[in-house]
Amino acid sequence: MRRLVLIGLFCVFIGTYCFAVTGDVTVEGRLDVTGDSTISGKLGIGTMESGAKLTVAGNIDLTSAGNTVTTASKELVLEQTGDDYGITRLRLRDRMGSAGAIFDTPSLDLVDFGFLPSSGVQSNFRLEHRTSECLAVNTDGEFQFIGPSVGPNGTWAQWFRSGRGATVVAEGNIGVGTIDAQAKLHTYVNNTTTEPSARIQQDGTGDAALRFQQSNGTAQNAAIGLDQNDNKNIKISNTNALAGTTYADTNTMVRIHTESGSEGIIDFNNQSRVRAYLNAATNLANNAWTKIPFDTENYDTKSEFATGTFTAKEDGYYQANARIKLTISNPNASTYVSVAIYAGNPVAACSYGSQLSVATAGSGLTPSLDLLNNNATNVSDVVYLTAGQMIEIWAFQNTGAARAYVVNSTNIYVSIHKIS
Repeated sequence: MRRLVLIGLFCVFIGTYCFAVTGDVTVEGRLDVTGDSTISGKLGIGTMESGAKLTVAGNIDLTSAGNTVTTASKELVLEQTGDDYGITRLRLRDRMGSAGAIFDTPSLDLVDFGFLPSSGVQSNFRLEHRTSECLAVNTDGEFQFIGPSVGPNGTWAQWFRSGRGATVVAEGNIGVGTIDAQAKLHTYVNNTTTEPSARIQQDGTGDAALRFQQSNGTAQNAAIGLDQNDNKNIKISNTNALAGTTYADTNTMVRIHTESGSEGIIDFNNQSRVRAYLNAATNLANNAWTKIPFDTENYDTKSEFATGTFTAKEDGYYQANARIKLTISNPNASTYVSVAIYAGNPVAACSYGSQLSVATAGSGLTPSLDLLNNNATNVSDVVYLTAGQMIEIWAFQNTGAARAYVVNSTNIYVSIHKIS
């Protein structure tokens, strides 16, 4: 049965006139309206409760071509009040020179644009504004691309985030010039250009530099770049920024000079190096190779020298130089003075220096005087050491008695520098 129930006053006009009702109208069944109709109150479809001008309990199907929803006001608001996360509004408006769809979600401060493909694994583009746990506490908001970490029901994770403070790619690789990125950042070119694939440019008073950090366990930083305050020299430092400007700076590992006239000069600021000399009065025994007990250091950058012994901290090639001078008088004939580099662990002779011989009878020299002005001997060589191996300087003389070293920094010394 179909019926029209009219409650209240009503009137009917036939022909070109109207059908007017004042009061409530309830239609049970189908109502066809072919002309223009005006409802000054509220209209409920599928419901007796209408809280707005139009309340629909069910679906709305717009089937005609070119269907349009219009409004004469500044904005059109579509509001979903039953959302899991609170009120969600879609507002279409023209403001501040930008026209488009604007989501207004004051209670949640985020909006998702979801994509659900046939695989059933949904991913979202998200715009979010928050004051914590975001990029540099970016109160201007940020753009995110999020999705499940494992499978369609996995925990949702942020794959990409971008805001005024920073841009972060949480997972995967970034390819520039390639769709087959094999590293976190992979650049690819295939042309004849000599322009580097990446550029770091500093147009202010700071440095143009890169920072590296290994944060597993005890953190270690390194920086490489051009130091503005050090004549724009190329530097490598073991800190989170390029270090000081002096040669003695303990955090500068390498400096390559770029100043005019000094281009290409390389400083290994903290390379392993030692120089020491004998300061205490000491005699060299007769007819026995004996270690020289160097007791005073000019420098020892890595604390590798003690009691006349150099102990390498790292593998490498070491340049070793040494000189000794003895006080000798009335030496025996056919004798000599020499010096040698001993190396290894334990040490053994590996490089002999000059051997100064005492003149023999009939040589045209006076045997008792020939070493008075020829009593300094030298040795120099490059020695390969592994970490923990040692270098020592040993001396020998068989002139007939113990002889005193001429002790000071200029007459009896050793220097050891790591060269590679």
